[in-house]
Amino acid sequence: MRKTLQTLMLLALLGLVAVAQTPTVKASVDTYSVHEGESINLKVEVSGAAGEVETELPDMPEFEVYQTGSFSSTSIVNGLVSVGVAQNYTLVAKKAGRYKIGPISVEIAGQGYQAEPIDVEVLPARHASPGSAGMPTATATPPNHPSLLDPAPDGLDNTRPAFITAEVDRSTPYLNQQITYILKLYLSAAPIGAVGYEPPETTGFLVEELLPRSRTYATEVDSRQYYVVEARTALFATSPGKHELNPARVQVTLQDSLASVFRNDPFAYLAPPRDMSLETEPVAVDVRPLPEEGRPANFSGAVGQYSLTATLDKSSVGAGQPVHLEMTVSGQGNVNLIGTPALPELKKFRVYDTQATSQVEKKDYEVTGTRVFKTVLVPLEEGRQTLTGLRFSFFNPETERYETIEAPPLTLEVTPGKVSRRDLPAPVEDRLAGQKTSLGSKPLGLRAPAWLGWLQALPLLALGAAFAWRAFRRWRDASSGARRQSQALRRANRQLRRLRSVGAEEGGKVVLSAVHQFFSDRLGTVTSGLSLEELDRLLTERGVSPELRQRLRGELQAAEEARYAPTRQSLNEHEKPLCRVLFEIEEALR
Repeated sequence: MRKTLQTLMLLALLGLVAVAQTPTVKASVDTYSVHEGESINLKVEVSGAAGEVETELPDMPEFEVYQTGSFSSTSIVNGLVSVGVAQNYTLVAKKAGRYKIGPISVEIAGQGYQAEPIDVEVLPARHASPGSAGMPTATATPPNHPSLLDPAPDGLDNTRPAFITAEVDRSTPYLNQQITYILKLYLSAAPIGAVGYEPPETTGFLVEELLPRSRTYATEVDSRQYYVVEARTALFATSPGKHELNPARVQVTLQDSLASVFRNDPFAYLAPPRDMSLETEPVAVDVRPLPEEGRPANFSGAVGQYSLTATLDKSSVGAGQPVHLEMTVSGQGNVNLIGTPALPELKKFRVYDTQATSQVEKKDYEVTGTRVFKTVLVPLEEGRQTLTGLRFSFFNPETERYETIEAPPLTLEVTPGKVSRRDLPAPVEDRLAGQKTSLGSKPLGLRAPAWLGWLQALPLLALGAAFAWRAFRRWRDASSGARRQSQALRRANRQLRRLRSVGAEEGGKVVLSAVHQFFSDRLGTVTSGLSLEELDRLLTERGVSPELRQRLRGELQAAEEARYAPTRQSLNEHEKPLCRVLFEIEEALR
């Protein structure tokens, strides 16, 4: 029995060893779709190898192929030697089309293995975006560079093994217009491990990550080859004036010159690693305010290029029954900054609050999206009702003019319902006028007691007392309301001083509490339950300028971000701008 058990244990151990010694080969790419001139990062991974590993890529005439590094690890367990190898390649696309990468052949100790092929798509080259002249791109083959290596901008230092640059595509944008921050990391050596990145401070801007998050390509600076990692971020300024984006920082460890890797130098991995800390220059941005001339009355702060559609969820409805009006604004720009469009006067409808939802899309490094506004309408009269005047205004930074677009009229058939005026009950005296008592018109000869008259007077006395109490409360509330209005700004400033001593999450709560308390005291209405759109509409009705409203919106959105997704240590830098905005709004409300 014992011998049988030992035999089974030996067989199990041999099975585990066999599994441990069975190598696996895997190929993967970082993207399945690129444009001409852009690159795909291919990684071939071998694990469980017990001998020398040789990788052979198939012929790929549609790509320029560069080996950009290889990494290996060796482990010894119970006397068994296992080798893991990862080889990285950069494939620069040359021609649009659909292609297969692979199968990729790997030979391990004389035994052949294959990785599954990968389907990829190469799209036509991107068109150069406005303001990008003179910047390196990977969308076309420049003259005298048959290897698809792009020329770098003039003035770059090619004596360093790595460096970074930063710039924006628009240095003088309008308020709320997209600015694209472009960071480029130039590497003449293969990086070891992770690359550390510290983005610049973006105080005064709303940030949207762009897709794709980064792209890579090869370039040449004064006959020296570099591997470039480019990342782009969309910024939207929340206030006009001069701004500066602080330096971005990168920490990277380099192994060996890419030139050696491109030449397949077998001793490249022996070069000593080099730690480098890189920093960009600050980037200046001068944000222009939106012009006052030509600004429509219904302008709510939208900047970009948009279209408008409007629909009703029903073509026919009974009077007194709800119908949903849906207005959809779509286009290029930050749709989260679009305020609720002002509705025309709808005398034959009861109009309820509007609810807004947004869907942001990012394509070809542009922020686009859709913002949908849904309003519940209740028709009050039967008959055919036509909704006209559904308009939306925005500022087009390309034409530098305000534009107003209008949705086609909407028709609604209203059938009789409970609130139809024809079906409303007649006044009480009209109903009694045509009725006759069964006793006729002859007096009954009954006499009421005297105390009954006093009893009938009690409701009148109670009503008079109620009016007197109501008048007293109005006088009292008016006096206290006047005091609250006069002290609203002082109280808000006192609350905002707490930002100096609390963290970002608590600071977000302080900002929202101070702002809503200020407007509740100043406007005489509770605003804590209002959305940003509803508060913006309330300030519009009180004559506050779009610029002030937009600055307030930016500060409140920063507070919301810090409250629910804290990214900074504090909101101390928001104290002075927010106090200034509240002071100017206070002046505008007087």
